[in-house]
Order: sequence, then structure tokens, then C-alpha cells
Amino acid sequence: LITNVGMAHLDGFGGFEGVKKGKAELYAYLKNHHGFAFINRNNPYLLEMSEVADLNKVVYYGTEKENAVSGKLKHSDPLIEFEWANHAGNYEAKANLTGTYNFENILAAICIGDFFELTPAQINNGLANYFPTNNRSQLTKTENNTVICDFYNANPSSMTAALNNLEALNGAHKTAIIGDMFELGPEAAAQHKLVAELAAKNKIDTLILIGKNFYEYKNIFDAHFFSTPAEAKAFLEANPIKDSLVLLKGSRGMALEQLLPLL
Repeated sequence: LITNVGMAHLDGFGGFEGVKKGKAELYAYLKNHHGFAFINRNNPYLLEMSEVADLNKVVYYGTEKENAVSGKLKHSDPLIEFEWANHAGNYEAKANLTGTYNFENILAAICIGDFFELTPAQINNGLANYFPTNNRSQLTKTENNTVICDFYNANPSSMTAALNNLEALNGAHKTAIIGDMFELGPEAAAQHKLVAELAAKNKIDTLILIGKNFYEYKNIFDAHFFSTPAEAKAFLEANPIKDSLVLLKGSRGMALEQLLPLL
């Protein structure tokens, strides 16, 4: 199962095409070892890679009924509710995850469970009883705010999805606190500028950008810029955020978890 092909680890793979090539090698290995793959039919990159590999055994999932497992998102504000179907029927389910971008990940998990003959009730129960504790799309209510803790890691693809999700959610006041994205190599400057531009354009009331890469654009975008998390921490201590829906996201090396007690 490959869930996605995104703008991650660009430095190590030599760019996005290198990321695609590296992941395609997994499909080639499956072909040579008579394995099978679970593939998201909504993802054009995965479809292309699997077709090139000419896999013999494929189980598809996605939003269309033709798939072994299909699904329809009802809403994700703030947590995901959806419908899904297999060959036997249609079902409704809930998950303790936020973010429309997680819907296809949930379908992937359902597809695997269905393949290994878990019942729909077992699948739905598993989803309902999973509570993220790894700071990935983790919704946390503090004394002052509701925080989307997504600071385990970040890349341009996941950052874009998280910022767009924040804009789509209901909230009287919204805050985005985002940190530098690492391992982008020569594309680091351009990708940080694109993310900063998106964040500034989206309907976010308070925008805080942290890290040396984002700091390069402090004179271009309307936001609070800090070169280090320590500087941002001092700002939050002096200017506490209250009654806000907060996105806290950055690469692991930024250690943005140190800001959570201030929110």
C-alpha cells in the first residue's frame, strides 16, 4: 500500500520525479515477487506507476462504485463522517481524525480490513475507537483553544492540504502557526514561498511563520515571522491566543510541540 506521492524528502530523492521513481520501485518489486497492491484509484500518480509496473494482483479503492471499497465524504468539520461500500452493502462511519486529506487514508484502511474479511461492524468499530496520539491530524482542546496538532512532520503537499483544511473548517477565529519544512534541497526557497503565499491568501486571522526559510519572506507577506521557535514562544507568552481554531504544523526538527503549552 502506497497512500500518496507528495513533495516529501525532495533533497534525498533529487526532486519530485525522484520520489515517484523511488515509490514505483515498490510496485516493480511486487511484480517480480508475485505480490499484490492496494491502490487508490483517485490518485493519478499511483495509477500510472502501477500500470507501468503491470501488476497482476490489484485491489482498488476510491470514491467510485467500481472499486472493491468506495466511499463518500459527508463532512470533516471538525471530524470525518462518511459513507462507504463494499460488494455486500453500504455503511455509515465516523473517525476521530480531522482533515479531508485523511478520508482516502481511511478508505485505504477499510479496503485492507475488507480484503482480510473483517466485518463492516468490526471495521467501523475500529475506526470509531482509534484516537490519534502521534501529533498527526490530532484535534486537541486546550483551556483556551482548539488545536490541530499536526507537527510530527511537514512537506509542501501536506502543508498545503492542512492550510486548505483550516480555511474550510468553521471557526470564528483561526490561527496558523507553521514551521519550516526540511529536506527540500534546491527547491526549499521556492516551496516555502509558495506555502507562505497560500497561508497569507487563505482566510486566517493570525498567521505565524517560524524558521529561517520562512523568515526570508518577512517583508513580503502580512504575518508574524520568527527565525526560531524560541522567538515564537516569547511572542506567544506576551500575546496569548484565545478562543481560536489553531493549526500547529512543521517539520519534526522544528520541535513545535514546545509551543502547545502556550495555546
